[in-house]
Amino acid sequence: MVQHPNSGSPESNSETVPGRGLARLATQELLALLIVIAGLPYVNSLWNSFVQDDNRQILANPYLRNFSHLREIFATNVWSYVGAQGMTNYYRPLMTLGYLICYQLFGPMAYGFHLANLVLNAAVVCLVYLVTERAFHNRTLGFGAAVIFALHPVHSESVDWIAAVTDLQLTFFYLLTFWLFLRDRSPDSHHPSVPSSPRRVSRDGAAELGMVLCFALALLAKEPAATLPFLATFYEHFLRDDRKRTTLTQKLSRYLSLWLVDAAYLLFRIHIFGGLAPVLQLPQISRREAFYSSFALIAQYVWKIVWPVNLCGFYTFHKSLSLFDPRSVAGLVLLGLCLCAFVYSWKRERLVSFGLLWLFLNLAPVLNGRWLGANVFTERYLYLPSLGFCWIAAWGGQAIWTRLGEQRAARKVYAVALIIVAGLCVVRIVTRNRVWRDDATFYQHTLAQQPDAVALRINLGAVYWNSGAPDQAEAEWRAALRRAPDHWLILNNLGLVAVRKKLYDEAIEDFERSIRFDQTMPTPI
Repeated sequence: MVQHPNSGSPESNSETVPGRGLARLATQELLALLIVIAGLPYVNSLWNSFVQDDNRQILANPYLRNFSHLREIFATNVWSYVGAQGMTNYYRPLMTLGYLICYQLFGPMAYGFHLANLVLNAAVVCLVYLVTERAFHNRTLGFGAAVIFALHPVHSESVDWIAAVTDLQLTFFYLLTFWLFLRDRSPDSHHPSVPSSPRRVSRDGAAELGMVLCFALALLAKEPAATLPFLATFYEHFLRDDRKRTTLTQKLSRYLSLWLVDAAYLLFRIHIFGGLAPVLQLPQISRREAFYSSFALIAQYVWKIVWPVNLCGFYTFHKSLSLFDPRSVAGLVLLGLCLCAFVYSWKRERLVSFGLLWLFLNLAPVLNGRWLGANVFTERYLYLPSLGFCWIAAWGGQAIWTRLGEQRAARKVYAVALIIVAGLCVVRIVTRNRVWRDDATFYQHTLAQQPDAVALRINLGAVYWNSGAPDQAEAEWRAALRRAPDHWLILNNLGLVAVRKKLYDEAIEDFERSIRFDQTMPTPI
């Protein structure tokens, strides 16, 4: 059993923590409080519009008009409706199904989709509490981890951006699956000398079926769900209370179904795509460079979760050319320190070890830059992995409170400091919500931080062009051309500008260059 330091039993934890009153609150009351904490900072996001991919995936998606496209939703990739240009490794049927339901309920009104994200985020926060309490038998730890998760500013992108609903769906069904996996299945209740209750057997069967279905939904939400069987297996053998009283066969029976679903999903995905990930998104990155860059990404992700101050909707990716790249070195050093922390805490507090494992195992799927899109590093990829950090932070906060003992003055100062940090996090979330108000606001704010983001500069130019500001559009496209002189789309857009100005010779030149550099155009015979 994983126990809080300096506590003799899980029951004693509630007497040594700042929220002693939590023990007097019913679970429903705690969940209601968490819903308020998770929802209030994001209320102003309900007035935001569709941003970036939302416009194509929702407003221009024919699959959302009625329920006649369910086959296409589940049997093709997320961009299949745009034709040959929609080749991708992304399989997101649950996302498109959710869009379909929201579109039927709210029509092309953005507030309904933002409301769905807000509700899903609140549900995830509640599951963080339920999973933590069930896994570690510590109510206050669960509440603390849930509050940290709810108020962590790095999660704002996942809630604010409609297209990031995949991370919310993934985490919701991932945690729900894990919560069902953690249910009490004491071997004593199935001892041969104790007759089995038909009611209990039926209940266990329903829970097992629910666990399998939830895991399948997690996989249909996003690929990183495939890591869950590894964590379930680890927990079963090294953390579950009854691990010393159960046989290997009993342990295997608890998580075998997860492995089988995982294998079935991988086979199905290979059947759908013709390969696990047949589309090489960034071929300009070699395997060796992707390996070097993975360490730099680790350092960047950990720093962002520890210090979520300079948040941005798009980060320009610069590959690492050597293992001695300072960013790669930082990642290697960080991994070494975390490995030492894992080993050190193994016999002292396994919750910390499990938190580190949860964090890095769920980061692993997004460390291969060759498989990802242009946005190799992005904050939304931290939504699920960050739970490991929240566990460690909540455990550390609880340990500090316990060490303060009866020092009331010190405890008051500590409590005030925590409240200030929470307040700053709320302010950061509320201000960040405004960045996602509309396309123009998002692109302008992001380019102020990442001026080399060529794709966003092209998009901002398109926003200006469509809103009747051609001069501003041309300025953005020419700024983008200076950074990417052979980009076919920029050349095509500048050709349109030349046509508008009746500079036809210049327009022809721009269009010809655009065709020459456009890799999607058929090769002339």
